[in-house]
Amino acid sequence: MTDATTHIDNAAEHLDEAASEAGEAVKSQAKTVTAKADELSKAAAESAAAARDWAAERASVAREWALDQSDVLRDNVQSKPFIAVGVSAASAFAAGLVLGVLLSTRR
Repeated sequence: MTDATTHIDNAAEHLDEAASEAGEAVKSQAKTVTAKADELSKAAAESAAAARDWAAERASVAREWALDQSDVLRDNVQSKPFIAVGVSAASAFAAGLVLGVLLSTRR
C-alpha cells in the first residue's frame, strides 16, 4: 500500500508542477495579449484623432470655398442683374418642364 501511496504522491506533485507551469504560461500569454490590445487601442485612438482633424480641416476648406463662391455670385448679380434674373427664370422654367414630364401620366 505504501508503494501505491508513494506513486500517487509523486503523480500529484508532477500534476501540481505541470499545472503551475501551465498557469505561468497562461499568465505570460495573457500579459502579451493585454499589451498588444493596449497598443492597438492607442493606435486606433490616434487614427480616430487624425481622421477627426482631417475632417475638420476639409470642412473648413469647404466652408471657405462656399463663402468665396457666394461672394462671386453676389458680385455677378450686382454687376449684371438682368442676366441673373434671366438665368434664374430659365432655370425655373427648365426645372418645371422636367418636373412636369416626370409627373405626367401616360395614357
